[in-house]
Amino acid sequence: MAKSPSDIPAGSLSPAFDGPAKGQDVPAPTADEESQVARNRNVPEERREQASFAIGAFNTLRAREIIYISEPITSGRRLYTFMDAHGYKTIEQAKKDADFFKDVVGPNLAEGNRIADLWAQRAKGVVIATTDFEKSVRASGKSPDWGQDDFMSMWMALVDKKVTKMVMVDGWEYSNGSGEEYLQAALMEMGDRSRNNIAVIDEDGKPVHFDKALQLLAASFDDVRGRGMDVTNMAETLSRFIEAERRYAAEPANANPKLHYDHKKFHEIAAKVTETLDRDFPAVQDIVRKTPAQEFSPIDDIFRKPAPPKP
Repeated sequence: MAKSPSDIPAGSLSPAFDGPAKGQDVPAPTADEESQVARNRNVPEERREQASFAIGAFNTLRAREIIYISEPITSGRRLYTFMDAHGYKTIEQAKKDADFFKDVVGPNLAEGNRIADLWAQRAKGVVIATTDFEKSVRASGKSPDWGQDDFMSMWMALVDKKVTKMVMVDGWEYSNGSGEEYLQAALMEMGDRSRNNIAVIDEDGKPVHFDKALQLLAASFDDVRGRGMDVTNMAETLSRFIEAERRYAAEPANANPKLHYDHKKFHEIAAKVTETLDRDFPAVQDIVRKTPAQEFSPIDDIFRKPAPPKP
């Protein structure tokens, strides 16, 4: 008989993505599987069980191509336009406004669904539309007691194990969640996760190479910061992305032959961003530089656990 979530050791996933056949013992979780619940280490067991059910459901996906639509839901350009209009400096302030859903979340969901529908028509595989999940949860009125980190951990686990193509919706660089999703895919492409067979493209199907992604992320970072708003999450993503690429570029013997980008352009942008991060976000830089690249994944989230000691 298959094990129920309550039978699974705390801190591990259910038989999840590549689980054993019926009748076999559940193997000890791998390092990647352990990291997939790092954000949830100290949450109630009930929430871990809920996550196990969700992740176990993802294991049912079987397709040559599994496409993940990365789009803003609670953030993106609309969020910062909304914050500007109301004089808010933090996302937390904005979310308390009665018009937040109408002006930010609602339009984001509609746009995400539009792009997902377009890709469902042209794709030869499965399309994952997180906006549909969001709408269903909100419509039910019975959302589990999860925070944003919990939901992100769930989606990141799906990307890490199953997704073969990630579509970045226009304006993704203004979304903290989409920025982390791009980082996850980039780490996979650089060989810092268990597999590297993932492609990242824009709405039109064009590759979003590292240099282009960094250019977009850096521009949104400067824009939002120039408005006097909190950009800590953006700084964390930029720092991890730049440091992971620096280590990747330093080991050409281990390069992914399918990974193409303009190294010179990337490093020119990275130098300017790093100067800003070193000056204004030294604590972020310190944590990143102490951490193995394999732990840069948003699944692990190095900013929600103590930094490892310097060697």
